[in-house]
Amino acid sequence: MTTIREKLNSIENELAGLFAEREDVIHGFLVALLSGKHILMLGPPGTGKSLLARKVFSSITGAKIFEKLLTRFTGPEEVYGPISTKSLKEDKYLRKTAGYMPDCDFAFIDETFKGSSAILNSMLTLANEGIFHNDGIAIKTPLKTIVGASNEIPEEGDGLEAFDDRLQIRFMIKNISDRDDMSKMLENNFDAPPENTISMAELEKAKEATKSIEISEDIMGVYLDVWNTCRNNGYNITDRVFKQGVDIIKAEAYLNGRTQVSEEDFEVLRHVFWKDPDVRTDIYRTILGATNPLKNRIEEIYEDAQGIVNDAMKKANTPEASKIGLEVVNKMKSRRKDMAGIIKEMEKSNKDVKQAKKRLAKIDGFVNQVYSKLVGIELDQFDETNSKW
Repeated sequence: MTTIREKLNSIENELAGLFAEREDVIHGFLVALLSGKHILMLGPPGTGKSLLARKVFSSITGAKIFEKLLTRFTGPEEVYGPISTKSLKEDKYLRKTAGYMPDCDFAFIDETFKGSSAILNSMLTLANEGIFHNDGIAIKTPLKTIVGASNEIPEEGDGLEAFDDRLQIRFMIKNISDRDDMSKMLENNFDAPPENTISMAELEKAKEATKSIEISEDIMGVYLDVWNTCRNNGYNITDRVFKQGVDIIKAEAYLNGRTQVSEEDFEVLRHVFWKDPDVRTDIYRTILGATNPLKNRIEEIYEDAQGIVNDAMKKANTPEASKIGLEVVNKMKSRRKDMAGIIKEMEKSNKDVKQAKKRLAKIDGFVNQVYSKLVGIELDQFDETNSKW
């Protein structure tokens, strides 16, 4: 019998096969659904943010979805429903919420920060407690997760900071960068119904199981160490986000098949602790420094290799391109050897090496790129068994 966790993993795998270069975002959606948190997708138009949200929600059978594109003229009746004319005759100010945000399980708010501060701030209680006030009466709504999509982050002083802070799990969405990934994306059928689904009842069971995930005193100590380091480095992370981060790492542990939070589950927080996109890498490295120093070293090597290749590519089509290319290949060989050695250490310590091996494969890809663009030679894909290493 298929477990609920296995169903969620199947949904994740199906969506990852459909959307190229969106694995982290898709995984983050599942973490948000299990932890009851909200998502922000930040990126330029045309990167599939709306489509991705719709496809995730279509995998949840029986879910009621609200979707709205905001403008500065969007009024409350478009989000919460129109005023009942019948209630006005009775000196009441009731909204007919059926089919609107307070009546739905999930909401997708496109162009989030195009909305006025009045409309976004009116969502604060709904986002935080799931409460909607209708004619002064506090009503508990079924709303569980809000997904916001935007091309921009709010400027300081716009009055949107409070709502922005409610969008705890955050992603930068970029255009597809790899040719093969783009080719696969063009071949995929995005109109087909999902093959893997989960019911609302099953999702609720998974959420209850997530709440029972334990956090040991030692692991909580590591979490506080991360908090302290982030604070000392001046990162703008609110107390609310740090507290809700506990629910998020529990959800990550559940998806990873654990009954207790592990230090490796902390990595999901790299999508939580940033507000300024420029500090995302620094925050990720801070988390790795406290929880997984070996993987931190993998990231250092990868970033160094990526910088070397990017600089070298600027010399393409110049007389010295071939010489530079061969020098870069030798540098990649050295960095690949270092990375492979660290991966072996991680395996001995029973650390998850999936992401590290992806970085290793990227180094191989760099070599192919350098040979093709700088040296002018097309080679078969490099890997750890290739004799040319």
